[in-house]
Amino acid sequence: REHVKNIFRQCDKNGDGGISVDELATLLKALGRFQTNEIKMIFSRMDTNGDGVIQFDEFVDWIFGANRQESFVKAKVALLQDDSDAFQMAFYNICGAGQTEMDGKSLTRLCKEADLFDKSFPPGEADVIFRKAIGNGRTKVTFDQFPEVVRAIAERKAVPFEEVRKAILRCGVSQPPPRIGLAGVTAAK
Repeated sequence: REHVKNIFRQCDKNGDGGISVDELATLLKALGRFQTNEIKMIFSRMDTNGDGVIQFDEFVDWIFGANRQESFVKAKVALLQDDSDAFQMAFYNICGAGQTEMDGKSLTRLCKEADLFDKSFPPGEADVIFRKAIGNGRTKVTFDQFPEVVRAIAERKAVPFEEVRKAILRCGVSQPPPRIGLAGVTAAK
């Protein structure tokens, strides 16, 4: 609970005891790739009494609530992140703003940026691994599928899973979030 209090204080930049939509947007955009519409949706879910400010109790209820929608999970991971969550946040950052699933183009870009391509793992292999992971009828990989994609890359490269995971962490976590202004972000009531 102390960890959650500290996160709340980080969000509450002006120290008034509540989190405005602008304060939430500033923090989420600093921590990961979030679009304005995602932030509005997250804010409206947190602000259960509809007064336009997230109170501490509302924040705690949201953090510990059973919100399974991907955008909510993404925001929780960003806000609560510790070492175990870094891999998941890297995945979401690679997916891009407004996205919670990875397409084949993003996987190829990730492999290139993480310097994973070599003779044993040429660029075309990323497509093969991606197609195998998504199966029929899907076009994107979820976070739940992502460790299997990473495992397949590690096997193809004949290196330990952790080596590929660390390369992804260096690449995905260090990507700066896009600079999006807060214009148009208002509390949803």
